[in-house]
Amino acid sequence: MSRVAKPKHKLCRRLGACIWSMDKCPSVKKAYPPGMHGTNRTKMTSFGVLLMEKQHLKTYYWMGESQFANCFKAAKVSKGNTGDNLMSMLESRLDSVVYRSGLVSTIWQAKQLVSHGNIFVNGKKCDKGGCELKAGDKISINPALFQKEIYKSIVNEKSSVVPYLSVDYKKGEASLVSVPQRSDIPVNINAALIVEYFAK
Repeated sequence: MSRVAKPKHKLCRRLGACIWSMDKCPSVKKAYPPGMHGTNRTKMTSFGVLLMEKQHLKTYYWMGESQFANCFKAAKVSKGNTGDNLMSMLESRLDSVVYRSGLVSTIWQAKQLVSHGNIFVNGKKCDKGGCELKAGDKISINPALFQKEIYKSIVNEKSSVVPYLSVDYKKGEASLVSVPQRSDIPVNINAALIVEYFAK
């Protein structure tokens, strides 16, 4: 996704809910678009509902339009439910796994670490956030970077890690132990609406 210079949580207000589940997000108190006419939003059309759901998911993973469309195409030609395939593919991306592991605080920090070459996949440096990991793949943060002050707050183990990941916070490592299942992915989204959107 292209760089957004304005406050990112304005996107949350535009979409009517906090995308990244942050308590201090302005959308928690003001769940309507910014601006003097924000509270006067007219009733959304059926297509508008589909578009909003697609925008919500695309923004959550901070992807560009073409990136997201390509991921959907791959999910569509794969066996199984297209919506579930899409969610599994998005959650298996390298930047998503780094973010979901809890080794970083935000999706933007995850993407920055990957693009700067500070993430290793199975011992080899990988700077492509869209790299799709497979069950058994192991990621780790550059040891030199992991020892810096910014990472000392994540040494203690956390209990909120999703079941398809195994994380060692003391070593700055994580493993994708299984393919992410839709029921285990903590994203409040209706993937069926996105499938319908692309069918239009």
